[in-house]
Amino acid sequence: MKRLYLFLVLIIFISCGKESTNEPEKKTPTSDSSEYFPLAESNEWRYYEAGNQDATRSIRVWQTITINDSLFYLYGNKLFSADTLYQDQWGRVYKRWNGHTQMWLDFSVDHEGTYQYKLSESLDYTVTVIKNQSVSYDDQSFDNCISIAFDVDALADEEMTYIFAPKVGMVQSIGAWLTTYLATWDLK
Repeated sequence: MKRLYLFLVLIIFISCGKESTNEPEKKTPTSDSSEYFPLAESNEWRYYEAGNQDATRSIRVWQTITINDSLFYLYGNKLFSADTLYQDQWGRVYKRWNGHTQMWLDFSVDHEGTYQYKLSESLDYTVTVIKNQSVSYDDQSFDNCISIAFDVDALADEEMTYIFAPKVGMVQSIGAWLTTYLATWDLK
């Protein structure tokens, strides 16, 4: 009888432990949002800085590589310093950093919803997603955009906001010290 009692106590203890988790809820998206960041080899976007339309900087998908049976994209200004990105079947974008892969851009978050993006103890970003935005500048206009804003409450001037348009990609980035605008793009 004592063994049965100990066994029941152990089962209850294990069951209670599983229910009291501090992990954030992981929701499965209801639709594919990959159109907001169309990653394909040779896709290219050219940006200019606010106040300097003549100087453009090209960002592109240089190539793909496979890591642990997953397809990653090398995305950036230069191949040797490119970010290593993975896009899941729902369009969420993960960034590989110091041997770890973590979600960077989650287009499936509800309007005005948040999630965490932690790079280190001092860089724990609260990321806010704003949907259905319109962005206009120069002779371009983009509708149904998603804005993804990164902020560390305890730090000043580290904020960064990226705005993505469907079937285009990032159309604007807004930082404390630099704002860039999409000039042209070439998607394969």
